This record gives sequence, C-alpha cells and structure tokens, in this order.
Amino acid sequence: MSGAGTGGAESRAAANEEEFEAAQKFASSGALGKVDNEDQLQLYAWFKQSVVGDCTTPKPSMLDFVGMAKWNAWRKVAGKSPAEARAAYLGVLDRLAPGWREKEPIAADTANAGAAAGGAGGEGGMAPRVSTFAMEEEKAHDDQTQAERLLTMAGRGELEALVTALKTSGFGKGDKLSSIVGDDNETLLHMACDRDDAAMVDALIELGADVEARDVDGLTPLGYALMNDHADLARHLVSQHGANLEARGDDGDPILSMCGPALSQSLRELAASKSK
Repeated sequence: MSGAGTGGAESRAAANEEEFEAAQKFASSGALGKVDNEDQLQLYAWFKQSVVGDCTTPKPSMLDFVGMAKWNAWRKVAGKSPAEARAAYLGVLDRLAPGWREKEPIAADTANAGAAAGGAGGEGGMAPRVSTFAMEEEKAHDDQTQAERLLTMAGRGELEALVTALKTSGFGKGDKLSSIVGDDNETLLHMACDRDDAAMVDALIELGADVEARDVDGLTPLGYALMNDHADLARHLVSQHGANLEARGDDGDPILSMCGPALSQSLRELAASKSK
C-alpha cells in the first residue's frame, strides 16, 4: 500500500512538472498577448520559486526599478515549495488564458501516468522529468540576475568584489562584458565614470570594457565624466585610454560642449601629445 501510494505521488509530481513545462512554453510563445506588469511579475516570481527556491540574491539598487520590482515579487513567495510554486504559476496562466491547454497540449503519457502508476505499483517511468525548457529559461533568468548584481556592485563602488565576480562569472571578457547594461544602456564603465572611480575604470578597461560604448543618449564614458565635472578622470581617460574627443551624442552636440574651454583645451593637448 505504501509503495503504491508513493508511486502515485511521484507520478502526480511528474505530471505536474510536465504541465508546468507546457505552461512555460505557452507563456513564452507570445500567445498571451499584452500582459500587465503585475501579472508578469507574478509569473516571474512563481517561476523563480519553482526552479531556484527562495530568493537569496542581493537587493538591487533603488534606481533599478525593474530589478527591484522583480526582487520584491520573488521574495514575497518565499517559503513555497516547488510544487506549490508550479501550481501557483499554472493558476496565474489559467486566469490569463483559460484555454491554453488546448493550444499547448500536454503529452498523453503524462495524462495517463497517475492511473498507470496506481495500477502497476512499479517504479518505471515515475521519476519527475527534467524540464529542458525550464533549464533554458532559468539560465536566461540567471544571466539577467547576475548582470543586475554586477551593475549594483559597480554602482556601489565595490571594486574588488566586482572584478572577482566578473572573472568567475564568464562576463569579464570583451563582448560579454559590454552586454552588461543598465536601464539607460549604460555599461559598467559608464557607471565607474559617473562615480569618478579611476581605479574601477582601469580595471574594467583591462578586462576589455569598450571605452567608446554608448548609452541610450549616445554618450560615451568620457561624456559621463565631463557631465559630472570629473576633470581629472576625463584627462585620465584621454591620456591613458585614448578616449575619443570627437564623439557626439545622439543630439548631435560634441562631447566637449559639456565642459568649459580650459578643460577642453587641456584634453585636446593631451590627445595631441598621445598621438605623437
């Protein structure tokens, strides 16, 4: 009796996981159409809770509104088991798209799993299946969460922790490093310049950060230094890292229009001496 009961429970768990996988496929297909932010956050939170468990990631910067909303939503469901989280995820999807199962049919062997297990009392085929789709989704979410964590470190000036995290995460090289951007498309190097942190600037460039990366307004890291009156850092970017003085923002204004004539002349002299 206990063996059959255990088998039935395992079968139901497998069926629940299969249904959860089908639900994720449907939700990611775009078939839901426009979903409001609250429902998106609920789906995100229940997904993370079902696959990862309780949220242990650091609190995002208060300026990272999207990251903060996701972090809060995930923490609100702390303590729920994977099965409870999957059921809640399905509940949200059932409310948003009551007929989704007809469009994303669940495998017939899953539908019959409970009866087969109860009758046979055996162990064959009863172990919960690993959801390939869930693993791919989780990797995407993990990459996003890791990027948010790195941005937070840069914003706080945590140089040693940032460099260590970059080197161990796989983000600390060339194009991968440039893919870490905030809501305004600002890179880690933009953030270091905004903070007037020359040590972080040097470390990031050594790892391959793009000195000419552009934010949402077309500003380079040098533009951030000039915009914030970080004259010494601006000179450092030009003399040590060859920052381009001819860059223009998306508004067409030259980057040097953000500083006074004395600093502009000083930067031009530095650039000229570097080119000799």
